[in-house]
Amino acid sequence: MKLDVGKVLQAGVLDDWYPLQGGQGQVHLRLEWLSLLPDAEKLDQVLQWNRGISSRPEPPSAAILVVYLDRAQDLPLKKGNKEPNPMVQLSVQDVTRESKATYSTNCPVWEEAFRFFLQDPRSQELDVQ
Repeated sequence: MKLDVGKVLQAGVLDDWYPLQGGQGQVHLRLEWLSLLPDAEKLDQVLQWNRGISSRPEPPSAAILVVYLDRAQDLPLKKGNKEPNPMVQLSVQDVTRESKATYSTNCPVWEEAFRFFLQDPRSQELDVQ
């Protein structure tokens, strides 16, 4: 599953169930846009300023994305009708975070928060696996 980070930027907060790839199961995520400036309309200005001050190939972060991984439900069973041991990987660009594994359940509860520093939220995606 891929989720457009720009949608979080527009909404401010997304709190919803998202279907997993393969059509079985879904995961509940709360994504909140936290801006270091009073409004997102200044994002272009921040991005331009970041490019101007940085001598590194990658400019500094312009935003922070916070993902709250709540729980999942109705995950598919493993072979032999055994309960899975699910965990979640969240990635933005080259940064990957992993949830704790939950054992022997197809309705795991994680209740974990993850932070990602974004250089340009308009061109970055959150990959959930």
